[in-house]
Amino acid sequence: MNRRAPSSLSAAVLPALAFAVTCVLALALPAQRALLDRLPPDADASNHRYVGFGDEFEPWELPGEGEVHGLGRTVDRCWIARGDHLHRLEWPSRRLLQTVEAPKDLVGLTADERFLYALAGKNLHVVDAVAGQSVRTLPIDSIGPPLTIAAHRGALYVTVDRTLMQLDAATGVVRLEIEFGQLPQWLASDGEHLWIGNDAGCCPLLGDAAAKVPWAGRTWPWFAKTSAAVWVEGRLLIAAEYRDALGVSGHCSGLLQPRAEPAVGCVTLKVYSVPKLRYEIGPTPIRDEGALRDELRRLAADPALQVRGLDGKAVPMPVVIEAKAGVKVRDVARIWDLAVAAGFPQVRCPEQEGWVRRNLKDGKSPPANRK
Repeated sequence: MNRRAPSSLSAAVLPALAFAVTCVLALALPAQRALLDRLPPDADASNHRYVGFGDEFEPWELPGEGEVHGLGRTVDRCWIARGDHLHRLEWPSRRLLQTVEAPKDLVGLTADERFLYALAGKNLHVVDAVAGQSVRTLPIDSIGPPLTIAAHRGALYVTVDRTLMQLDAATGVVRLEIEFGQLPQWLASDGEHLWIGNDAGCCPLLGDAAAKVPWAGRTWPWFAKTSAAVWVEGRLLIAAEYRDALGVSGHCSGLLQPRAEPAVGCVTLKVYSVPKLRYEIGPTPIRDEGALRDELRRLAADPALQVRGLDGKAVPMPVVIEAKAGVKVRDVARIWDLAVAAGFPQVRCPEQEGWVRRNLKDGKSPPANRK
């Protein structure tokens, strides 16, 4: 029976971060004011921005070169389709065992207990999960070429454009299952649910309707131009080519630990430098530092802007500082201290904190600002 999914995949994904007075902000690493002190005080804070995963992510540089087209997992092996090759790794040691040529034009990969299944054009390649060689090729009876594939509960699923279909691995016949609004980049099964990922994030798509899903997925910290994923022992192994908030392209791969965390509101404080320092909280422009101090005190005392703290008591919601171009690190630090003095117990500057965590590991000196 055909089932219709939500009209937009993004609507089904964990709500995106929305920066406003009443935005939703997923808790991640604790804020650390001391991280700002590791940056040059006269540096432009906007040149030290990084939006990425927190400590729920273990970076892992996958073997091979080029774009990752697909990931598959058997009982004790992990297969990676990258560039023109398939790489077989021992699991959990991650030791590279074998590299072979991938089927030409491979765009998707999955595995069950016996075989790998690779998509290439409108063909399904059944691949020996030990040797990495195609043992059978089956034409897929679909209007367009499938772009993603996953083995889930004894069946194969593929996506063709914006539709999910079940694929009969014996005949190549497909059957429509779900239509959805946005173009998926990958499918992955955790054994209970079928997950789907796109350029914005991931969410569970299929499963026992009565079962509770402990993790609703998440949004990505950047725009994923391409991505692939597979579940490995309760973590999501992902690889993505992305573009960040500054328009800089990069590659990210590693293991993401699902983390079902409460969401809390936040007060977003934007700081501008032209022609002089000025501020904005929600739609409210603030002309100078004195007026900012007064507004922060007013907001900290507003019962409507309070959330439950860890001890269950009501506290002012966190302040999130967004530093625009030209704002110095010392200005951000001073504003952070102003917010604390006004009565906000938690202040964050996530983009600069993330930059320090990523770039100043092991006591390394700060690299030059990016121009």
